[in-house]
Amino acid sequence: MSRSGAVALTTPNRKLLWGRSGGFCAICKGLLTDDATDLDPAVVTGMEAHIVSGRQDGPRHRALEPEQVDAPENLILLCPAHHTVVDKQDSHYSEDQLRRIKREHEQWVRQLGSYTPRARIRDPQAGKPTIVHRVATGGQLMGVAGGTEAMQTSQPDRLTADEVDLLASFLQDVSDWSELWNELGPGERLRAEHAVTQELDDLLEAGFVVYAGTRPQVLDGGVCPTMSWRLVVILILRAEDDEATKAAVT
Repeated sequence: MSRSGAVALTTPNRKLLWGRSGGFCAICKGLLTDDATDLDPAVVTGMEAHIVSGRQDGPRHRALEPEQVDAPENLILLCPAHHTVVDKQDSHYSEDQLRRIKREHEQWVRQLGSYTPRARIRDPQAGKPTIVHRVATGGQLMGVAGGTEAMQTSQPDRLTADEVDLLASFLQDVSDWSELWNELGPGERLRAEHAVTQELDDLLEAGFVVYAGTRPQVLDGGVCPTMSWRLVVILILRAEDDEATKAAVT
């Protein structure tokens, strides 16, 4: 699942994708949210699909720079049914075909935008700090990150090339597992947690500690009903900086 040197899909990229797509599937134009009921919360059904996969065995794969893989231009918003069809019928849904579908869909949304308000993601707790906790196992981290819709990360400056590869691979794997989490069975979740635990151990051996927490986000405006997102916040510190901070607090 790792992509060496890849970066996690960022909140700004997700905002651009959802905003330009209007909250609709690019193929069937189906609305990608469902309203809350008296007993259940609102549901987000949209799938953020890659046109060119970053995985060598993925659909329509070709060599791209890591930042190009998760750029808005390489993402298309689909309903779950068309996400499955597009990846399993990648001969028909070629890169050129998907780029044409994306271009025409976003033009359609812009025409809607002439008489509908723009979609936006806002932070209802702007100005308040995010509470994060130290995580040492994959179970702890995926208990926080699993099923979240976006990721915000912070890591030390002046990393070596090897450290960049180590942290980038870890963040991409957590992002990938988080996106798939609600579709995984108990056994697949156990394997994911085990893999993340090993990566956390590798980070600790390299001198890094990890903290994680969540922050609510709200998507409103546009043609979609208001819906809630969860943003996972992952803070990576050098172990010596973590100890120095604890000493200063105590």
